[in-house]
Amino acid sequence: MTTPIERIIIRHLSGSKANQIEQLPVGDSREFTIGRDPTSKIAFDPVGDSVVSRKHALIRIMGEGDNISFKLSDAGSSNGTFLNGERVNGEVELLPEDTIELGAKGPKFAFDVQPRPASFAARTKVIGVADTAATRVIKTAEAAASTAVNAAATGASTAAGASADGGPPKKVGIGHETVQRLIGEERGKANRNMTGAIAAVVAFFVLGGAALYWAQHRELERRDAEDKLAQTETDERLSRIPGDVNLKIGMKPREIYDKYAKATVQVGMMWRLYDKQTGRPIQHKTIDYKGRRYPAYVQLPNNLGVVRWLTLEDDHITNLMVGGGGTGSGFVISEQGYILTNKHVAAGWQVAYGAEGGREGILYDYVVVSSGKKRKAKIKEPKLIDLYDSAYADVFHWIPESGGYIFKTDDPTTALTGNTPDPNSNNKASFVGRNEVLEVKFHGSRLGV
Repeated sequence: MTTPIERIIIRHLSGSKANQIEQLPVGDSREFTIGRDPTSKIAFDPVGDSVVSRKHALIRIMGEGDNISFKLSDAGSSNGTFLNGERVNGEVELLPEDTIELGAKGPKFAFDVQPRPASFAARTKVIGVADTAATRVIKTAEAAASTAVNAAATGASTAAGASADGGPPKKVGIGHETVQRLIGEERGKANRNMTGAIAAVVAFFVLGGAALYWAQHRELERRDAEDKLAQTETDERLSRIPGDVNLKIGMKPREIYDKYAKATVQVGMMWRLYDKQTGRPIQHKTIDYKGRRYPAYVQLPNNLGVVRWLTLEDDHITNLMVGGGGTGSGFVISEQGYILTNKHVAAGWQVAYGAEGGREGILYDYVVVSSGKKRKAKIKEPKLIDLYDSAYADVFHWIPESGGYIFKTDDPTTALTGNTPDPNSNNKASFVGRNEVLEVKFHGSRLGV
């Protein structure tokens, strides 16, 4: 059974994290984000690694067990993503010991996993031409030796033939010694050729390795110099920020606190809305609709708009008080004790009422039917509305102090005398707000006034 991969190993080769090693637990994670975003799984310095995008690249885990694989893709970065020196287009396979570069000449790191499954091997290394050259040298030496043996044998046969024909006799030992000498000479030549070839290959790799090392060393020095220069510029900019801020605001935060803290106050308030004609508090009618209570609204005829069903009665203690409460801050601006604060803190009835009482409500619509001099209202089926809908923007932004219609508590088509929603007169009631509670606490004091 294959041992599951426990963590991803990231070995940084260059950039602000050069020579650092990160170990990322895999667990149930299937994606590992790369970028300057602080939430990235593999995060880079927002200042030192400026060529890296906030969301630069993505590593995804595919499959399980023996079929597990890793995929690398660019996340729409500005400078691109490179795998082993090749730009990544789409999603590519990621193997152990692969190098990932974020942008041309950007931060580079090597990828690996632990424990590494047997089926999850690194890429096959490309072999050079050294072995082929050595093979050709060996074959040439063998051919030369064979040629020497054949020549010696031919010479011996010729000598034997001459003796048989009556020519001068040849010593048998001379042919054998000649063959041995020729074989030794050819072997020496082959050995010298092989030694020369091996020396040439070794020299090639030594010189090539030295050149590559020197080039990489110079590139690292150049990048280090650029990083140090960028860091120096960043440090200089950061060191100037406090001075620039102090120059613009004139004072340091601590100086502002020491000078103005005692002039800061906390304001607590609670206000209500009243009918100016009767002096009675305004109530917002609520309706039981499908087992739940909602604030009620009325659709006026002749496109006069939607208004709150306001009333002066609350016999069943179910209506909503039109008012508000809360806390805010203020500042003492004079020795006489004048306090500067926001309008919604000091006079909440002069700002938009919003969705107080709930975002949803029940809308009553009706039409007026005329018969001679008589007019009769016919109520339509009520419906549920959402005050955040743009169709009800006027209701949402209603300012209590601007006034409105006061209806009977049991009939949305009949308003109180003098407040009838008549399209000809558009007669509205006048409202006034009043603070029921207005408490001020000074800095360092637990008691309010």
